[in-house]
Amino acid sequence: MSSLLARRWLPEAALLFVVVIWSTTWIAMKDALKQIDPLAFMSARFVCIALLAWSLLHIRLHGDRSASRIDRADWARLTAGGLIGYSAYQLCSVFALDRSSVFTISLLVALVPLFTMIMMFASGEALPAYGPYGLALAVLGVIVFLSDKREAGDSLSGAILSLGAAVSFAAYGLINRPLVRKYQPDVLASWQLLIGTIPMIFIGFRSILDQSWSQVTARVWLGIVFVIIFPVYIAYQLWNFGIARRGAAVASSYGLLVPILSAVLAVIFFSEVITWLKIGGAAMAIAGLIVVRIPEGWSPRSIGMGRTICRATPSGQD
Repeated sequence: MSSLLARRWLPEAALLFVVVIWSTTWIAMKDALKQIDPLAFMSARFVCIALLAWSLLHIRLHGDRSASRIDRADWARLTAGGLIGYSAYQLCSVFALDRSSVFTISLLVALVPLFTMIMMFASGEALPAYGPYGLALAVLGVIVFLSDKREAGDSLSGAILSLGAAVSFAAYGLINRPLVRKYQPDVLASWQLLIGTIPMIFIGFRSILDQSWSQVTARVWLGIVFVIIFPVYIAYQLWNFGIARRGAAVASSYGLLVPILSAVLAVIFFSEVITWLKIGGAAMAIAGLIVVRIPEGWSPRSIGMGRTICRATPSGQD
C-alpha cells in the first residue's frame, strides 16, 4: 500500500521539490551577489554550466558527435534561442536581482505565461477562452504590486529588468517550439548554452579577472555549486517527470508557488519587508495566471479542475 501511495503521489512530490529548488535558487543568487560582482557571477556560472552540459552530453552519447548535430536550416533559430533565452535572460535576471528584492523578481519572472500569450496573440494565434480576463487581472496586480515604494532594496530599474527577463524567457519558449520537437532536450540545451555563454564571457571577462575570489566565503561557494547543478539538471529532470505524468498545465501551475515560497524565504534570510499592498498585488497577478489556464467550458461541476485543464492542454516542455 505504501509503495502504491508513493507512486501515486511521486509526481506531485517531484514538482514540489522543483518549486523548492527554484525558490532557493533566488535566495542563493541574492546571497552570492553580496560578495561577487553580477557580471563575474553570471559569466563564471554559465561557463561552468556549459562545461557540465557538454560533459554529460558526451557521456550519454558515448562520444558520437553525429547524434548532437544540428541541421543547417535550424542554426538561425537555435542561435536566436541561445542569445535570447540565455544571454538576455541572464543579464536581465542577474542585474534585476542585484537591484530589487527576491519577492519582486520571483513574482515578475513568474509572469512568463502572460507574455507568452501576448506574443502568441500578436502572431495571430487565438487567445485562451479566459485569456483577456486573466491578462487584465494580472497586469492590474503588477501595477498594484509595483505601486508600493516602501519595499527596501527595490528600484524601478530592477522591476524593468525583471520584466525584461520574463519577456526574454517567453520569447525563448516560442522560438524553441519547432526545435524541441526535433532534437533531444540535452542536445538542444547544450548548444544553446554554448551560444548564450559566449557573449557572457566577452561581457564579463574583465569582471571575472577583477573579482577577489579568495574573499568569497564557503557559504557562498556552496550556493554557487547549488545554482550550477540543481536548477539546470536536477530540477529539469524532475520537471519533465512531472509533465509526463500530470501534463504541462498542471505542472506549470506549480510554478505559481515559486513567488510565494521565495517571499517566505526572503523574509527569513534577508528580513525583506513585504507589505499588505504587495501581497495583494501578488495575489491578483497569480490569480490572473490561474484564470488564463481555465479552459473553455469549464465550470465548478467539472470533475477536478486539475484534470480538466490537463486534458485541455497538451503535454510539452515548459
